[in-house]
Amino acid sequence: MQKPNLQICDPSPSSWGQGGYHNYWINDANAWIVPEITKAGSTFVDLCLENFNHDLSLRLFKQAARELLLSESSDWSFILRAGTTTELAKERIERHLFRFWKLDEMIKNHSSVNLKFLEDIEEEDKVFPNINIDDWRK
Repeated sequence: MQKPNLQICDPSPSSWGQGGYHNYWINDANAWIVPEITKAGSTFVDLCLENFNHDLSLRLFKQAARELLLSESSDWSFILRAGTTTELAKERIERHLFRFWKLDEMIKNHSSVNLKFLEDIEEEDKVFPNINIDDWRK
């Protein structure tokens, strides 16, 4: 069976947001988020070049991925722009990034794994049970 030719495209950035652009998600009220999640995302991609040498390190990687994704939720920047529950949105972004960076440190320093911390946040944030770390590998 012959594989079909794939059509190459370069989609234009668009959004279902106001005016069809991203200005609702990136503006004066929430622009501080972008460098924070960009740094975390870049760090995680680099970190994923490591090999998982045991089940515990895979758990750490998977939870770090969850925390990264949760920090990137567009709900938070939307709420900050709308001015509704801004303290909640800010707290959630900061909480998930704090957890991400703490897990990053545990992955890098194998001897300093806080198992209680890991178990607590695994219990609290059970989303994406089938998360695949290979999706972040270059």
